[in-house]
Formats: sequence, structure tokens, C-alpha cells
Amino acid sequence: MASAPLVRLLPAFDEYTVAYHDRSLLADARVPKMSLLGPAVMVNGRVIGNWTRNLERNRALVAVRLRQKLSRAESTALRAAVTSYGKFLGLEAVLAS
Repeated sequence: MASAPLVRLLPAFDEYTVAYHDRSLLADARVPKMSLLGPAVMVNGRVIGNWTRNLERNRALVAVRLRQKLSRAESTALRAAVTSYGKFLGLEAVLAS
């Protein structure tokens, strides 16, 4: 049985994406260029997109721009990562549709 995918929302200029001269292992070469310096969506250690947030009065709205389709399990893990981000902020966080 395969393990659940690991999805993380990294902040801009995170050490994981900026600390190395050769970043070729972070993103698939077939994926169109994206910013590795901005907030990154990671799945199983690979950058697959970027994300932004919009803080509202009682919640954080998280928008993602992905460079590949997610599996059902990856989508579930992304929603869990957004929920965790909201807990970190002390707000409800929702994924923008």
C-alpha cells in the first residue's frame, strides 16, 4: 500500500528552495518555469506550483497555481496543508476555488 502524499506550503525564500545552487531536483524539467523564490506548493519534496494568501476578517483565503494535476490523495493532502496553515495563523483557512 502506498503511503499518503506529503504536501507542504512553503513560504517565500524558504531555505529548502533557495539554499542550493543546483535546484534541478526540486522541480520537474517538463513543468513550465515557476518561481522557486516565492511561496511554493510541494508534493513529496518537489515544487509543483506557487500559492498566495488573502487575509480576510475571519479567515485566510489560499489560492494555488499548480503546474500539474493532483491525484485525489494529493488534493486531500493539499486541503489538509491549507487547514494546518490556518491553524498556524489562528484563522480558518480555505482553498480558493
